[in-house]
Amino acid sequence: MRYSFRVLVKDRINTIVIILSLAAGIACTNLVTLFIVREMSTDSFQRNHERIYLLKCDDPFIKGEKMFVCMNGAAEYMKNNFSQVEDFCRVNKVTTNGVEVNNTFYFDHIVNYKVSSNFLRFFTYELSYSNSRLETASDIIISAQLAEKYFGSESPVGKHITLRVGETRTDYFVTGVFRKSNTNSQFSFDVVTLGDESDSYAYLLLRDKTDPEELERLFSLNKEQIPNINNGEPGQYYLENIKQSYFDTTQSSPLGRVREKSDMYIATLIGLMIFIVALFNYIGLISNRINNAQHELYIRRINGCSRWGLLKNMTKESLIIITLSIITGMMFIITLLPFFNSLTNSEISHKIMLKRDEVLFIIAIIILLVFFALTSGFINITRLPLLSDRHKVNNKRRGRHIKPALITGQLFVSMILLVCSVVITKQTHYIENKDIGFDKNIYEIKLPEQYAAKAGLLKDEIMKNPAVRMASVAVASPLQEYWMTSLSYNRDGQEAETRISIFKGDDRYLETLGIQLLYGTGFNGDATGNKNRCIINETLAEMLGGETIIGNSLPGFKNLTVTGIVKDFNYNSLRKKVEPTVITYSASGCNILVRSSSATKDLLKLVKEEWKRIIPDYPPDIDLLSDRFMFMHKEEMNLSKLLMACCVISFILSIAGLFRLAYSTSRNRTSEIGIRKINGATTTEILLLLNRSFIVLTLAAFVLSLPFAAYLSGKWLEFYAYKITLTAWPFISGGFITLAIVVITVSWQSWSAATSNPVETLRHD
Repeated sequence: MRYSFRVLVKDRINTIVIILSLAAGIACTNLVTLFIVREMSTDSFQRNHERIYLLKCDDPFIKGEKMFVCMNGAAEYMKNNFSQVEDFCRVNKVTTNGVEVNNTFYFDHIVNYKVSSNFLRFFTYELSYSNSRLETASDIIISAQLAEKYFGSESPVGKHITLRVGETRTDYFVTGVFRKSNTNSQFSFDVVTLGDESDSYAYLLLRDKTDPEELERLFSLNKEQIPNINNGEPGQYYLENIKQSYFDTTQSSPLGRVREKSDMYIATLIGLMIFIVALFNYIGLISNRINNAQHELYIRRINGCSRWGLLKNMTKESLIIITLSIITGMMFIITLLPFFNSLTNSEISHKIMLKRDEVLFIIAIIILLVFFALTSGFINITRLPLLSDRHKVNNKRRGRHIKPALITGQLFVSMILLVCSVVITKQTHYIENKDIGFDKNIYEIKLPEQYAAKAGLLKDEIMKNPAVRMASVAVASPLQEYWMTSLSYNRDGQEAETRISIFKGDDRYLETLGIQLLYGTGFNGDATGNKNRCIINETLAEMLGGETIIGNSLPGFKNLTVTGIVKDFNYNSLRKKVEPTVITYSASGCNILVRSSSATKDLLKLVKEEWKRIIPDYPPDIDLLSDRFMFMHKEEMNLSKLLMACCVISFILSIAGLFRLAYSTSRNRTSEIGIRKINGATTTEILLLLNRSFIVLTLAAFVLSLPFAAYLSGKWLEFYAYKITLTAWPFISGGFITLAIVVITVSWQSWSAATSNPVETLRHD
């Protein structure tokens, strides 16, 4: 073992490069694997997770789509009439705007799950008190975090707590404390209370060995008897396992977190790419070290060391390198975890590395790395000559064999990541700067519901200041909230149906937001007349016959006359197309939209002063629409950062390997370079000679990566309704950047050999 350490220390440059590059690859692969495993095991801590199914049904308002809020009585009917259903639990979500404890008011927006009384038996949560109950309307069970915040070290059981939702205040008595699971869960709540009989999310617990598809068939046969929300035609109910529902992003108002399934595929692909780069780099550097030790291995072979003895020593060296790499990689993981968690919206703890699956994963990596190291060592050792033939063992000419397949593979993967990161960066830049049909630099002031009557007064006070250009009272901004319903209309003589989004605002709503009126007129100062007016967007107007709809009633809404058509505006993520939209008049609302005409600081200062004067017992709640729009695309922004980080890491790994190989190549060809210089070769010619093979491999990797990068980039852009046009620029720039980095790296190492004195070089040969 001492000998192995001496050998590694002697070749310290190669050893350090191998350890650091392998550690970086292990760290990145581990982080991605931890993320995937955590997400795919969402809600696995639920004792009956394999038998718990989310109930969803046909949407009666939008044909072909599903809704997740099921009619009250549906789950009850299923339990009473289908033997396959063991139990059910209903869940509704309510968010508070305040909590009062011990005469202290907290402006906390906590999530209250209003549930069936069996919630704590149906789902699996650790309870701090064995007698916790949820039986009456005044019972409440709170999280351990809230218990510590509101009651400190005292027992909260039996203590009084008041939740405020709008103007409604509800008193509860704490009957228990639950602890949130450390593993991932789609459910995100702070307290649970007993729900009333209303339409809600519903979960079914199926009996063992129940076939959910067969049960769905029974639902279909009995759909006329099962209570459901319908428009005259009974709909079908469907079952979705609790773990799969986490990846169902079609939920319009999910109870908690949901995740795009495509994120898993992207993460898996990135993890594989990083690991391939690290593995290729490791194999290349190990092979390079063996090539440089040909003389030493041959001398030991002559002195009686068997091939298996050489292989045994090589195994020891590999284990030392792998052990140091894993230790260094774990340190990288601990350092990078906060950054990684912020990008992936995860809460992965470094303690997860001590779990069995993670330990097994590390062991698998060790076995794989040792296997490749021994395979490479075995191939090289079996090729050692049996006679002292200088030509065969001289490794100075072996440097030109630089493992082209491995280098090409590394650069191939790095270029794919680089091109994809360029495309994603361009798309995120497009998102940031796209004209969405209204001004994003609008401030939205959100009043508590009980102060909605003071919205007009606050708006008038704000309008008096020259810092304000325009203000409007609205139910909500387009990016915060809107209503959805269906609209039936005549298309080419046939009845058709579409989903529409409905927004409400006062007579200055369009002007404040900067929404362009294309045809007709908007709202005027006549509040009474405005109640019978509505404005539609281009998309809906096209469905209803274009400009001819102006002056006519909106189909299905006889009391609303279409008076204007506005330009389409985006109020959802750019992944979705603009849907048919209707704007109706409302002079009341809890939100004030404000457009500034001067410095932002002046406007915010003014708003806060007026707020404090009119609403003294609540803190100001102010949002910028551009911030909310970017929050809608937070995943895209984080993916861009994550991919850029992976791209940088893969390049570091590739360049580290290239640096060491270029160093070895230039040293092994010093005699050749000296002879060429004596015969008149210039420094430029020597640099071209040393760079040529690397440049050829880079160009080969570039050509091979083009179709893969184009396919992956195109598939990712398919997620967007509004996107950039995929041009040749990202591919050309990616290839140019890679080639430039490769040339700089190799030339930096080759420069000393190209400028050395040939007399000094040949004197020692």
